[in-house]
Amino acid sequence: MRNWSQICFPKHKPKLKSIGKKEMSKVIKNQRVIYGMTLKYVADLLHISEATLKSYEMGSRLVRIDVLYQLSQIYNMTIDDLINGYH
Repeated sequence: MRNWSQICFPKHKPKLKSIGKKEMSKVIKNQRVIYGMTLKYVADLLHISEATLKSYEMGSRLVRIDVLYQLSQIYNMTIDDLINGYH
């Protein structure tokens, strides 16, 4: 077990990755614009307020996991792509 842990998680690399709110927010907003959807339309699909969605898109608030899952379906992307900022 010790060797496995050292191979998978070398001491010089962190074990946990963080989610970049700013990077993810850009992807979320860009995808909405690309699909030609309004802030209100997407917020209604997600059953959240426009203000909440706007705070996600501005990167001032981290997206809840259930909302992230729904956004991945709306924008036809994987959750991993949203988190990592790919588009």
